[in-house]
Amino acid sequence: MRDHYYVEFPDMHGKTIRWFRFTDDIDYRCVSIDFEDGSVLAFKLELGIHEEAELGVMRKGNLEDVRLLKPVPVKRSI
Repeated sequence: MRDHYYVEFPDMHGKTIRWFRFTDDIDYRCVSIDFEDGSVLAFKLELGIHEEAELGVMRKGNLEDVRLLKPVPVKRSI
């Protein structure tokens, strides 16, 4: 098992999240977090992603009380 690699973004500290979104288009994959102040933090993904999301609680460096989240497709209006 490999070691975990963590990064933090201090500029995001204290911001209130309005929306969390995963975009999976043919040529563009991105995880974006929209904040109440109108700013957006986006992570562009260039590798394939395993569509499994986990929600848990971090305690002493360990992810505990983990449960899988079921994604819900977004209906797009044209």
